[in-house]
Amino acid sequence: MPPHKPSKRSSKKKETGVAIGFPLVVYPKDVVAVNRYKGLVPSWSYPYISRTIDVKPDGNCGFRAIAERLGIGQKSWREVRVSMMNEMDRNLDWWRARLNTEQPEFFERALSQLDFFETVQDAPRNRLFQLPAHGYVIAQAFNCVLILLEPHSSQTFFPMREGADRFRDHPVLVIANFTDTHWLYIQLEWDFPVPFPVRTWARFAKEEAYGWRAVYENRINEYARIMSSWRVECDTVDLND
Repeated sequence: MPPHKPSKRSSKKKETGVAIGFPLVVYPKDVVAVNRYKGLVPSWSYPYISRTIDVKPDGNCGFRAIAERLGIGQKSWREVRVSMMNEMDRNLDWWRARLNTEQPEFFERALSQLDFFETVQDAPRNRLFQLPAHGYVIAQAFNCVLILLEPHSSQTFFPMREGADRFRDHPVLVIANFTDTHWLYIQLEWDFPVPFPVRTWARFAKEEAYGWRAVYENRINEYARIMSSWRVECDTVDLND
């Protein structure tokens, strides 16, 4: 089953989040990040947010955000890069066959963008965390579910080779993108809605991996309901008022 099961204590917190219509701030040091970025986080996620961490903006922030959720701390961003490179190196033909169907040499660029380990300078633009390529790799390398939160186009990356039944205690990683170069770590709790899988996941994944969507189907349906509700509200707005 997916992580983050509700408890009596967490249910009370969720109600508080709904009541105030604001991300639930558990740690005082998160307040600055919440106030800075709250307008860029989709409002449906507010009642489920328990942590909001603005990692160091040095060009490695996407990898830092992933390291935070993996429990190794944002200073371990190099380990995240190494694990992703190892996944791609060990399965060169598999990744090349998929990523290069998106764009010519997409695989080669995605792999080269991971190759940066300097600690005395910021990562250059051609070594930044990039989606969708790195989203696919993270989900596969760490056997996790990766959720990207954006105001209007949130999406989910599932692993593509193995079935969900092999990783029942898998982590769910949530990051948010606020500029084309900066990422934020978000922690969601309880039975939060899950955005639609990224467009090409079903085409790239092996058949045995399709069960990942089934595990989260109810949450995906809830996300679809929320998105449908928003579209109805937008369609019925009278712009002459």
